[in-house]
Parts: sequence; structure tokens; C-alpha cells
Amino acid sequence: MKKGFTLLEMLAVLVLLLVVVSIVVPEAVKRTNKAEEDTISANVLSYVKEIETSVVKELGEENGIDLVGLYQVSNGVLTKDDTNYPVNLSGTLPSSGSVTINENGKVTDAILNYEHHQAVYNGKEVTVTYIENED
Repeated sequence: MKKGFTLLEMLAVLVLLLVVVSIVVPEAVKRTNKAEEDTISANVLSYVKEIETSVVKELGEENGIDLVGLYQVSNGVLTKDDTNYPVNLSGTLPSSGSVTINENGKVTDAILNYEHHQAVYNGKEVTVTYIENED
């Protein structure tokens, strides 16, 4: 009496494992991508809130600086007319982009770039898009 598995039994197990992997891996990738997008979306909302509460209130209201307009973003710092307005926020800051602040001190729209994603804020919600490397 021989002990062990036949080639056919081993192939059957291998095929079964490949089927399971082909189902699990795409789902895991999809969940990872969704988690990244949710994190970036939360980062954008925190960044916008920090602009509206700290930057606008401290610089605009308390110091009488007119902050209405379009700002460029570089490593989380707002820039307008060669003046920098730092946004003090821990966590991941956008590497580049633009932000528009209206006369009420609210961010009306923003396009913010993160490592491999671009986030668009329309004043209410955030849409995150994955950006392929152009290398």
C-alpha cells in the first residue's frame, strides 16, 4: 500500500487554491484602495476645516487681512500674491493644488494633490481619483 497523494489530487488542490486566490486578492486590493481614498478624503476635510477656522479667523478676522481669492498650495502651505499662509495640521498635507476662499471665509472649492491621488472638494464633498505615475 502506497502512501501519498496522486498527481491528480495535487492538481485538484492547486486549482482550488488558485480559484480562492483569484477571488480574494482583487477584493483585498479594492478594499485597500477604498481605505486610501477614505483617508485622503478625511485629510482634505480636515485641511479645509483648518483653513476656515485657523487661517481665516486668525489672519483674516483678527488682523484685517483680506483672504478672499484663489490660493496655490505647496506642501500644505497656502500662497497668494507671494505671501505664505501656513496651515498647522498634523498628518498628511497636500503636496500641491489650489484653494478658493470666498468673502464669508469658507473654502468653496479645492483641488489638492497627494502622492498618487488628486482630491477635488466642491464645498460639500470630496472626490478622490487615483493618478498613474508618468515615469
